[in-house]
Amino acid sequence: MSPCYIGSTYGQDQKWFADDSGWSDTLFLQSAGVVNKGLVGKIIQLGKILFFTLTLRKHFKQHGIRAVFSVGGYSAAPAVFAAILFRIPLFIHEQNAKSGLLNRLTKPFAKGFFSSFDPESPCPDYPVGKVFFESRRLRTEVKTVLFMGGSLGAKAINDLAMHSAKRLLFEGKTIIHLCGERDYERVSSFYRDQSLNVTCMAFCSDMGALLSQADFAVARSGASSLFEIYANALPTLFIPYPHAASDHQFYNAQSLVERGMAYCVRENELSDERFLQLLDEDHRNMSQKLLETFSPSGTSCIVEKILRA
Repeated sequence: MSPCYIGSTYGQDQKWFADDSGWSDTLFLQSAGVVNKGLVGKIIQLGKILFFTLTLRKHFKQHGIRAVFSVGGYSAAPAVFAAILFRIPLFIHEQNAKSGLLNRLTKPFAKGFFSSFDPESPCPDYPVGKVFFESRRLRTEVKTVLFMGGSLGAKAINDLAMHSAKRLLFEGKTIIHLCGERDYERVSSFYRDQSLNVTCMAFCSDMGALLSQADFAVARSGASSLFEIYANALPTLFIPYPHAASDHQFYNAQSLVERGMAYCVRENELSDERFLQLLDEDHRNMSQKLLETFSPSGTSCIVEKILRA
């Protein structure tokens, strides 16, 4: 039995397989999002999804597909609908605190539904790479601050880093700034012009190693980033993306804030003073809670449930 990955030619899907990933089969379809398009755009994209859904029957038979595992989103839509139409067991992992449209619509047809935000989920732990657990540690003081602007660049986080850099460096702290490809020229030029000793990068291929260096982070709260940080027991100020569907990034972060395991400030309420105030807090208890409450068994649990179904 070997896995087959089905995704979209849009977005980040193909980049994940740019290097040798060990996957024997991948298929990228020209499916795209529906939600933010006008009426004509919605009709066109729904038509494409229907077409790809029907064409997947041959692919499923050719590769002996016995189950479909989906995390939602437009890139998953054709395979999900194909699983339902051709009566192949469907399993869904909802990554966020607020379910996406596709997952809400297809949950009644799923044989298994997993969510780390649902206390009744059969697999409550999020599937995170073991590298994030291997390098986790208790943070007792802040020596290194990591700003994570995302793959493209979150301007609010990048601006916060630049505004705070001089003071942080004056206090003897080390700054690592992952600013994103889109904003790299602006940010790197600022540090260079100001002669500030900041490690600035557009992209990082080893996030486990990057997180392990930090004692405090500032980041968006998309599910993958949030749980990788959680697994590494890294105290973090989350600044949710304000335009995320159903405001899911805010609710993702709140799930940790309510348990005293993170900070969260909305972008329009963010200030340098508020950030520095939170940075000066004692984060030992926060890091300890993060260490004690997240198990690395998420992936194995989901795989076991699927294989036993």
